Amino acid sequence: MDQGSPHRSPRIMVIGLDASGLARAAARAGYSVCAVDYFGDLDVKSLCIHSESIIEQRVGESSGTIETCYSPRGLLNIARRVASECRPQFMLLASGLDDSANVLEELNELTPILGNPPDAIKRVRDKKIFFDELDRLGIPHPQTEFTVDREEAEAAAARIGFPVVLKPWSTSGGERIEFVKNRRALIESFDRLRSSSTRVLVQRYVPGKHASVSVVSTSRHARSLAVTQQILGDQRLFQQHVFGWCGNVVPISMHQDVVKECMRIAERVCLRFTLVGSNGVDLVIAPGGRPYAIEVNPRFQGTLECLEAALRVNVVKMHADACLHRKLPAEIVQPTAFCTRLIVYAPERCSIPNLAHENWLRDVPLPGSFVEKGEPVCSVLARGKTGSQSLRLARRRALRVLRALGAKRQ
Repeated sequence: MDQGSPHRSPRIMVIGLDASGLARAAARAGYSVCAVDYFGDLDVKSLCIHSESIIEQRVGESSGTIETCYSPRGLLNIARRVASECRPQFMLLASGLDDSANVLEELNELTPILGNPPDAIKRVRDKKIFFDELDRLGIPHPQTEFTVDREEAEAAAARIGFPVVLKPWSTSGGERIEFVKNRRALIESFDRLRSSSTRVLVQRYVPGKHASVSVVSTSRHARSLAVTQQILGDQRLFQQHVFGWCGNVVPISMHQDVVKECMRIAERVCLRFTLVGSNGVDLVIAPGGRPYAIEVNPRFQGTLECLEAALRVNVVKMHADACLHRKLPAEIVQPTAFCTRLIVYAPERCSIPNLAHENWLRDVPLPGSFVEKGEPVCSVLARGKTGSQSLRLARRRALRVLRALGAKRQ
């Protein structure tokens, strides 16, 4: 039976650093899923008709570190092989490729990306273009300067005023973003970041609640699905980076006027950059309730499974409708529950116990493989009637995982 037969579901490739949530959603949407990712976790393999990964987890062996083993071009090389075997109709993007324009162009030639074309992704991820467009729209954002040497960075921080945040030109998951309180710390942080980035952003630090808006758009029209709370730098989960992503709560618990303003900003940004399909707009909500735009993730977000659970929708189907048929949901879906996802990181180098018997676990590694200190181990999910209830349950489940890993209470 050929691929075009009505008796066989269409094939689609999901690709990214972490493809588990997207693979699950695509399978629920009725696709036969081929996956290309970094981790190669057990649940990804069980969901897909074919999957390959950058690392191959083995009993008694280390899976290494993302910093040394991951590369967008590594995903591309695997995708060539998988595309040849599976012949998918389209490709869906997860995280890890946002700032790799050349790789995205080659992927799009290999199998058409269902979503934003590479040139649109490149434009919205160009920090200079992004903040210039925000200024034209009158959308608040942290004061940001672009520097290439230490003297420029010191001068920029003096103009902005400490504390500041230093960021490399390309970022992923909040790693390699540094909070700097004074000149001495700035010099140390700048030297670390400059060693791997041609430009370093010096940005005013805005205290507040970190949030992300999930938007579906057709380039002419946009509709926000929900505003989610982001959890960053949680040491109880053994996240080692101060702005490192640890998970999310869907939806955020905030005054509705603030939620509506976040949605309004996100929709304006997506329309300004003519984005299509599912996109995430990150913001910081200052203590007074004013949202500041930070960046755009022009692809599916890590909040995907929680978003679908809270709203009882399939975002992959919405994405396909928006991209292929210019169709948006008829109305904003109101959440029926709250859902939390937390990422558990390895407290020390550890051997993985058998975790797969819990239905609230995701991104499950191979039992007996080794995970290095500070690397992600797995995710936990939890639902509740309130955001705080779902977050408490998720924390209890994360603690169960950490105890199974032999971690001491933080």
